[in-house]
Amino acid sequence: MLLVSCLSSFGDLLADKAVMQIGDDYYEDLTPETTVKILDALANGERPKPGPQSGRYTSENSAGLTA
Repeated sequence: MLLVSCLSSFGDLLADKAVMQIGDDYYEDLTPETTVKILDALANGERPKPGPQSGRYTSENSAGLTA
């Protein structure tokens, strides 16, 4: 395990979101609960879906598509 800085500094919209990188996969918009869920899944040999864990799609903002 390594501590890496700036994984979520994609601008002001995402600057306060927690991000975790495992291998080549990024898990975004993490809460303590979603982090535990991902780690438990990995410990059970599963591969949780990478990307936002909040329900947003890829890089759209939390309010959804704007255009």
